Amino acid sequence: AHIFAQKNNFNNASIFLPLRLTLHGGARITLSEKFSWSPNFIYMNQGKSNEIVPGIQSEYNLSDAITFNCIYRIKVSVIDS
Repeated sequence: AHIFAQKNNFNNASIFLPLRLTLHGGARITLSEKFSWSPNFIYMNQGKSNEIVPGIQSEYNLSDAITFNCIYRIKVSVIDS
């Protein structure tokens, strides 16, 4: 038995799921005192499946207590907060 293999019992058949690898990273680029961009990515791999999701986050500081964020994941979706 492999120490990292997950056993999944479905219909009384033992199926082992391959290890899942997830990497993510990014950087913050400050354009002004109130505005910054943060390009980022997430990479996921499990068995023969791979997925790379690049994106960018824009941040606008209205004040010390209020910040507006918008994240765009290329070819996926827009997330606001």
